[in-house]
Amino acid sequence: MKTSLNIFLLVVLFFGAMSQSYAQDKFEDEPQVIFNKIESGIKEFDVNRFSDYFQSETFVSFINGVSGSFSSNQLFFIVQDFINSYKPISFRITKISSGPQYSFATGFYNYSYEGIKGVAKFYISLKTENGSWRISQISIN
Repeated sequence: MKTSLNIFLLVVLFFGAMSQSYAQDKFEDEPQVIFNKIESGIKEFDVNRFSDYFQSETFVSFINGVSGSFSSNQLFFIVQDFINSYKPISFRITKISSGPQYSFATGFYNYSYEGIKGVAKFYISLKTENGSWRISQISIN
C-alpha cells in the first residue's frame, strides 16, 4: 500500500513539473510568436494580427514624424495609417534578443511612399505586463 502511494505521489510530482516546464517554455516562446504576427501583419497591411499585444501605453517613433506614447486604441489607428501611407514592400526581422522580462527585434522596412521607394530600420521591443508579453516600443526610422 505504501509503495502504491509513493508511486502515485511520484507520478503527480512528475506531471506537475512537466506542466510547469511546458508553461515556462510557452512563455519563453511567445516573443517569437508575437514577432511573427507583427511581421505578417505589416506585410499584409493588417494591424489586427498584432494589436492585441499593444501595451496599455506604447512609445512609437515613425519616419513620418509621429512620435510619442499612445494608448492601444490610438496606436491601432496610428500604425494602420502609417502602413497605408508607407506601403511595405518587405519587412524583415534580422535580429531577435530575449531575456526573462524583455525581448526586442530589429530589421529593415522597405516601403513605397507616394511612389518613392525607401528603406528604414526598425526596432520593436516587448516587455512583460501583468504576466503577458506586450509591445512596448515601435520605432521605424
